Amino acid sequence: MINDNLPVAKKLGAAGVHLGQDDLNMAEARALLGPDAIIGISAHNVEEALLAEQQGADYLGVGAMYPTGSKDDVSVIGPEALKKIVQAVKIPVVGIGGITLKTYNDIRKSRCSRLCYDQLYFRG
Repeated sequence: MINDNLPVAKKLGAAGVHLGQDDLNMAEARALLGPDAIIGISAHNVEEALLAEQQGADYLGVGAMYPTGSKDDVSVIGPEALKKIVQAVKIPVVGIGGITLKTYNDIRKSRCSRLCYDQLYFRG
């Protein structure tokens, strides 16, 4: 999977791409990568999630759950927003952003498909 860069995903023959709200739209991404590519979309609220699902996204990346040092331009939406999104869509939802071992259980309760630990908290 390649983050935010369709040309690189295409050139490398990657399994797919993850796109943010300001990246290329789903129809263009699907046309460029083909019907078998995995395309994920970032969503921050139910409206964005439903639109991404309607347009054919394979999964959603939803966050940030908590403040994170991996990006300095994120809005924190928290576990309650994640839970609402999970309940609204049928495609897999991945909780992202600032998730640590201490916050894992709060995110797990949302019933999201997967979650991503914040790598900055796990450096040796």
